[in-house]
Amino acid sequence: MELVTRPVPGFPPVYSPGAVDAILAATACQPFLLQVLCSVVVEELNRRRWQEGHPLVDTKEVAAVLPKAAERAENYFLDV
Repeated sequence: MELVTRPVPGFPPVYSPGAVDAILAATACQPFLLQVLCSVVVEELNRRRWQEGHPLVDTKEVAAVLPKAAERAENYFLDV
């Protein structure tokens, strides 16, 4: 879970508890898939210029980026 909530020192809280659960479930806790999915979420937050105090990422937002994350991880799935 820390790979999601604290990927680097000082990473702000951006995920609701439900979003963390959705990320862990969607990736089956596979480190590469966790990184890909969280990277896509953070890119979306950066696009929106998210800052601390803004609403946390929720389960709907996680679900919305799953197709993009799966596309980014395509080679992983080809090798599995």
